[in-house]
Amino acid sequence: MPTLRNGHRPRTSLRIAVLAFLAALASGMAMADDDSAAKRIVYLPRPAYEGTGLSEPIEGAQKLHSVPMREWKYGLRPIDPELWESRSLKQENVWAETETLAEQLLLAAEMIEHRNEKKVLTHLELRSKDPLFSSILYAPSLRMEFADYLGDEFYLIPIETTRFYLVPALSRTLEREGADFVKEFQDADAPLALEVFLITKDARRAIGELQQ
Repeated sequence: MPTLRNGHRPRTSLRIAVLAFLAALASGMAMADDDSAAKRIVYLPRPAYEGTGLSEPIEGAQKLHSVPMREWKYGLRPIDPELWESRSLKQENVWAETETLAEQLLLAAEMIEHRNEKKVLTHLELRSKDPLFSSILYAPSLRMEFADYLGDEFYLIPIETTRFYLVPALSRTLEREGADFVKEFQDADAPLALEVFLITKDARRAIGELQQ
């Protein structure tokens, strides 16, 4: 049975303070647009065709690129080169904003433990209502946050823009649950990808795709 946990790991006050400081620094990136609801600008894993010339490849990925996206009152929109230039945006600043936000969303995400009939953990499910949740792929502490649950290496499947699966690399979960993951992807309201990312101490790269 899956187990839902809110706030999946205790946090030190020092780390929270550091994140708050980084967020304050990054707040200068918020856009004061004609659209008053336009707020955050970050890189997100998105289909490569959304990149409009500004996307960056993700190591090993065939379907997804890192695309600079902006919030506005109707949702999310890729940033085009003209807007990038007019706002004097810089790649390193957008990446800094992305990593700061990714850390915050990672810590705030709902975590569901999925276990088999023997109560052995098969995979974790991370969920959030934040439209920029998929930025957690870039969170610097992603591996460390879940090493106690999943081991030093695990797989990440960005099945929906607001829902990811994390799977122990040394388990047979992908073999046993892969067909169910594909069905969930096909039925999802906001499907993202079936690409499988390997998360290790030294790498964060796509290694293949679940077959539909």
